[in-house]
Amino acid sequence: MQDSGVDGRAKRDSVFRSATVNIADGRQIECRVRNLSQTGVGVSHKGELRTGMALRIAIGKLPEVEATVVWANDTQAGVAFDGSIANEPSDTGQLNPGVNAGWLAEIGDAYQR
Repeated sequence: MQDSGVDGRAKRDSVFRSATVNIADGRQIECRVRNLSQTGVGVSHKGELRTGMALRIAIGKLPEVEATVVWANDTQAGVAFDGSIANEPSDTGQLNPGVNAGWLAEIGDAYQR
């Protein structure tokens, strides 16, 4: 996920995962992550996110990270991580790291198509 895309932004992977967002004002909301990169996420929300908001986001089993909303409309937002997320397979949702035979071994990474 570290390769740059055509437009110079970090390569994004399409995903469909839930995320818990803790907004700096104390509210906690649930969002759907639509795409994920090392530098940020695209999320669907119900109008709670605004450009410039500081927050902490936990995506699936990934550890919570600090982030900032860089753009938002009524239903979608782009969120930039203040750092980067882990890129080890065990940290990015690999479904069955111990399985090496049968169809489960072919599942691989939860973010892979």
